[in-house]
Order: sequence, then structure tokens, then C-alpha cells
Amino acid sequence: MLFALFSIYTVSAQYQLEKLDRGVIAVSMGGSKVFISWRWLGTEDAITFNLYRNGTKINATPLTVCNYTDNAGSTTASYTVKAIVNNVEQAASTAVTPWAQQYLKVPITAPAGGTTPDGVAYTYNANDASVADLDGDGAWEIILKWDPTNSKDNSQSGYTGNTFVDAYKMNGTRMWRIDYGVNIRSGAHYMDFMVYDFDGDGKAEVMSRTGDGTIDG
Repeated sequence: MLFALFSIYTVSAQYQLEKLDRGVIAVSMGGSKVFISWRWLGTEDAITFNLYRNGTKINATPLTVCNYTDNAGSTTASYTVKAIVNNVEQAASTAVTPWAQQYLKVPITAPAGGTTPDGVAYTYNANDASVADLDGDGAWEIILKWDPTNSKDNSQSGYTGNTFVDAYKMNGTRMWRIDYGVNIRSGAHYMDFMVYDFDGDGKAEVMSRTGDGTIDG
């Protein structure tokens, strides 16, 4: 008689996450009302939060959500968040002050337009974008593709302007620009990119096709 013993194992899948900061933002809602929001990270489980305005805690009990409306705030108030893990308050987040409007303006700079060899002028429009932490500081950067106004599929004849991809800090500082050159045709089907921390070093990489004449910097 043959007996087989089977064991059942619980396997936890390991997945790679960005090492992001708390990502606190505050938005003025008019008057003394300020909306504050922050990240609940994918590595965190049993966690609560305390919210501070100008160094004074403003929540009566630990928060079990990651947003709060402060009805006694101001446009000059400074907000920080402290996570609570096992009843121990952790280090404070980076302090933020409220945005004046309900969105963040990020200055971007379009590449110069040009003229194709057959005499067609073109300019540039902001196109696809992604976000990732490119430099390992815990904050997202924006990776933005610039598409020429004469981009087209291979089913259409004619030249296209070069495609460009920029990286921007959230304050509008441009980190680098890639000019894909004349050998990469500009069009929705031909110039895509991926952004991910492929090598696990805490800094995201950008992956895309290139060609002879592609210049980065």
C-alpha cells in the first residue's frame, strides 16, 4: 500500500513597490476650510494617523483614513502627518502649506517646432504621460511625451517631426530630455514607453524603443 503525504503551504507573493514618501497635500477650500490628503502605502497594514497644524495635533482620536477636512485652517498653515504603528507615533512627514487652487500647476517647456524636408511646419503638443520616482527621493516625477502636430501612422505618407520625452519634477524643473531622432516615426502606435523600477534599486527607469540618432541628456 502506498501512502502519499501532502502539505499545504500558504505562499505570499512578493511584489516590488516604489519607496514613496507620505505624499501629503493640502488644498484651500475657501475661507478657513482646508482639505488634507496623504498616502496609505502598500506596505502598511494596521496603521492610523495623527494630523498636525503648525505643530499642534488637530484630530481628537487617531485617524483610520488618509484624508481630513480642517475647518479651522488657513492658507498659511503648515500641515504634517505622523503614522501610528503599534501605538507608537512615527516620524513626521514633510510639512506642506495649502495650494491656492484645487490643482497643481507644473510648468513644462515644449521643444521648438520645425519644418520637414517637404516644407511642412509643425509644433509640439503635450501627449502621453506617466509618473514614477526617478531619483529615489520618495516623490513622483512626471515623464511626458511631446508629439509633433504632424505625427501620423505608417499608413500615411510623409515626414513627421521628432518625438521627445521629458522628465519633470513637480515644481517644473526639467531633469532630462530625450530626442528620439528622425529614425523613430512619430505616431500613437509607434512611440510608447514604460516607466518602472526594473532593477529594484529604488529609482525608476524609462524603457522605450530608440534608433540611430536618438539623443538623451
